[in-house]
Order: sequence, then C-alpha cells, then structure tokens
Amino acid sequence: TAQRPVNPRTVRNWLRSENAPGLHYVLAVLALAGAETVFELFDPEQTA
Repeated sequence: TAQRPVNPRTVRNWLRSENAPGLHYVLAVLALAGAETVFELFDPEQTA
C-alpha cells in the first residue's frame, strides 16, 4: 500500500518462512484472494 510499501525481498522472506508478515498484510491477501483459495494452499487434499 502507499502507507506501508513492501519490498519484494520482504515478500520472498515471507514465502520462505524466514519472517512472518504482519496481520494487516495477511488480511489484505485473504480479502484479495478469497479465504477459500488461500486455505487450499495449506490443505490441497481437501479440494480433491
């Protein structure tokens, strides 16, 4: 966001589980992607 710019390196660290994103970033992703889509990443066997 304009208020809290995110560096691409920071996102890579989140994806590698080196650091955890703040809750406001997690909620923004859930809102954009839809909670169901995000939870499929955690348990893909449930969708089969």
